Amino acid sequence: MKEIWFNWKFNWEWVSQIATKRDWRHLELIIKPPVNLMQINDLELEMNITFPKDFKDVLTQFSSAVDLRWYFENEETEDGLENVYFGGENLWNFEDLKDIYEAYKGWKEIAEEFEDEHVNFWQNKVPFMSLPNGDIIAFDDFTNNVIYLSHDRHEFHGKKLANSFTDFISKWSELGCPGPECWILMHFYNYEMNEIDTNVSRALKWRKWLENLNYVQ
Repeated sequence: MKEIWFNWKFNWEWVSQIATKRDWRHLELIIKPPVNLMQINDLELEMNITFPKDFKDVLTQFSSAVDLRWYFENEETEDGLENVYFGGENLWNFEDLKDIYEAYKGWKEIAEEFEDEHVNFWQNKVPFMSLPNGDIIAFDDFTNNVIYLSHDRHEFHGKKLANSFTDFISKWSELGCPGPECWILMHFYNYEMNEIDTNVSRALKWRKWLENLNYVQ
């Protein structure tokens, strides 16, 4: 796990350096200290949920919260990537988990009340990330797959993003953490594999564009 953590940090620092060189609006990378396992156990007991082991390992061994934000304008990206212009926010934050769970329950109750045809997507999920647009990223309670939940039933609603928390953060960080709103993540989605794929053509074009020093201000 330590090697994976170092790879994550390398990629966060990589996109942070790009943001600095290009004079993008960005927040310096924030990595908060870990929490202890008892704090997580108490939260799980309070909410009657269980977080995946790899998520808890990261929270207790490496960091309770990571914040990375970047935003740019007036730069021309590659064709098909025009709306990829911001990324990051809280990659995760232990202190927000209770509020995120309450938001998840609210959207789940609305779907159940109106007998939403996609209500099953809201069942048996353990949320860990709340997006500014109201969407939620969660773990599947049975498989620990990372699932995208759209509050307004976007076509990406219910899509599996990755096989685990570790898999998701690894792939997302390799891309510089774009989004993670659905209309951004879908650019890097492999619809045959049903997951984020850093080797799809747009992902390769995106990384190449990020590393093109000709765009440095």
